Amino acid sequence: MKCRLCRWLCDRFCPPSMRPKSILLRSYDWENDNSGGWEPWGDEALRAREDTAAALISSDPEAAMAELHILSEEGSIFADRWLGYCYQGLTTKYHDLERAEHHLYKAQMAGSWPASVELSKLLFEEKINDKWEAILEDGHQQGFIPSTFWLARFRYMQSKTRATAMQVRPLLEKAADAGHPAARLMLAQLKGRGMFGIRAIPQGFREVNALYDEFGAEPIS
Repeated sequence: MKCRLCRWLCDRFCPPSMRPKSILLRSYDWENDNSGGWEPWGDEALRAREDTAAALISSDPEAAMAELHILSEEGSIFADRWLGYCYQGLTTKYHDLERAEHHLYKAQMAGSWPASVELSKLLFEEKINDKWEAILEDGHQQGFIPSTFWLARFRYMQSKTRATAMQVRPLLEKAADAGHPAARLMLAQLKGRGMFGIRAIPQGFREVNALYDEFGAEPIS
């Protein structure tokens, strides 16, 4: 699935200075460009209806939500991912975290690895439960690089210590070697902060500066 959803969200919620070259947006694009084989695809007719429903989110959210629910009942994973976002209150007036979790979980169970990452973000950021770690660990073990990056990021966010940085370093290196923009940046930042020893600090600063030059803007933290 091309990042129609993520780009739509960033266009509306990222500060103007962060568009379109923020490392966050580049990471969304990278994850979606590298998730094609990890997402079941519906038929063409269903996908056309998905696009039509998504286009209504801004102008007629009630109609969009109604159509997305119908699509969800017909097995549309994309609709469930959209509903997961909508019920987080990010795209419409609707805010129901229980429903958001339900739809993302439904998409995950239908075989969507990107949905598993989105579900994990919800569980972690809203402090719903600790299942995010097992979900991301499963994706990491299966070789899904977005899971590898977010597992490292969330573990470090829980405990921003040198010990944790050392623990998540192999995860970040794996994701960075695969080309994940945010993983490359986070790894460089940890080096620059001395988390991997004093000798790595100059290299970290060089890598951070090179990434800022490459992407043209600082990331959203």
